[in-house]
Amino acid sequence: YMAADNDLESEAMRNLNQLEAVSGLNTNKISILVLIDRNPGHDSTDGNWTDTRLFEVLPDSNGINTKIVSKRLECPPLELTEDGEKELDMSDYHVLSGLLSFAKNKYQAENYALIMWGHGTGWRNAAPSRGFAIDDTTGFSAAMSTPHMRKAVSGKNLALIGFDTCFSALLEVSYELKDCTPLIIGTPGLAPSSGWDYYSLFSDFIVSDMKASSFEDCLINSYRSIYANSSGTAVAIIDTSKITNVFNCLESLSETLASCITTTQLRNDAVVFCTNASIGYGSTSFPSDWFLNIYDFSESVKNNPEIFSTDNTVQTLIQDKADDLKNSVAVAVKKSWSKDNIAKPFGVHFIPFVSHATPASRHSDAYMKGTSVLDKPMFVTDSVWWTPSTPKAQSFLDKLFYTTF
Repeated sequence: YMAADNDLESEAMRNLNQLEAVSGLNTNKISILVLIDRNPGHDSTDGNWTDTRLFEVLPDSNGINTKIVSKRLECPPLELTEDGEKELDMSDYHVLSGLLSFAKNKYQAENYALIMWGHGTGWRNAAPSRGFAIDDTTGFSAAMSTPHMRKAVSGKNLALIGFDTCFSALLEVSYELKDCTPLIIGTPGLAPSSGWDYYSLFSDFIVSDMKASSFEDCLINSYRSIYANSSGTAVAIIDTSKITNVFNCLESLSETLASCITTTQLRNDAVVFCTNASIGYGSTSFPSDWFLNIYDFSESVKNNPEIFSTDNTVQTLIQDKADDLKNSVAVAVKKSWSKDNIAKPFGVHFIPFVSHATPASRHSDAYMKGTSVLDKPMFVTDSVWWTPSTPKAQSFLDKLFYTTF
């Protein structure tokens, strides 16, 4: 699902050509469909067409170049023809749903997978848009929210969903899609604009047993190979059957931590600790959402319970619950790789930062219970002890940012 109607258009054309360069694609083992939406202003290759087209990838004996040789497909659900022009809004979840339904009806297979390609902002952006599949022609930074994505992929029986985007290996995203696919592949922070190496990935995959577990290994090996010298790069394979336990463990720890914050000084110390003591993920410009590495956060809390309480019994309880959370993430992130050797690269939203390590005055209404925003992630609506509320309640983030003592 190549949402390239933005400044990533050139990378999209390069990645499509990478797929065509894979020898052995002319096999009955695999069919790769690419729905690509281009932009008028960033790339002029292959005749500089700018509309939305659906291709079945065919091998190109000339290797990686700038010419598309794949077979253009008619797709009645999306009103696409083999030779006509049609501009689709890739941020519209009905487009994604229509593509998946068409693929399953037209191409019988033992397994189906979806790769979301393009920009990604996790559960949201610091701007009004949030989610994935950003489409600039429709409107500046129009994007598909995670709840809308869930509607599109629900019931499609996908063996895995891969995100060749930024900010996707996050608890909010995984929790939203946990009942839609057993596996999610993504990165918790910024990803290089060049994204996945589709040539090496599929060259290895088509000679494997072509199971989801093999795709995981091929992706991690490919990612490690191309980004071995790129600091900050990481990829994680998420077992969604374990996500509910991660959620429950985070809720349990958050309840205990929230109960400990009873004074302004304790609150201030906790904010500084959470902001600085844990590995996090954010953009290189501000304002930016900030995500905590859950595994590292739980380890930091376990090693520093005195930040939250001087009572030995409470400290032991904090350590036990932090250990439970750490272990739950260790199981949920079944495989991963990080250039910086960061264990279990998997995040959760903390708060937007207005500058380096400087929290904003409040969260987005979309991340707060009790606001008028309807398009909230399931994580936000289901969480009691992590996400904040308005009027303010007693959650961990409420105590950190909204409670007056």
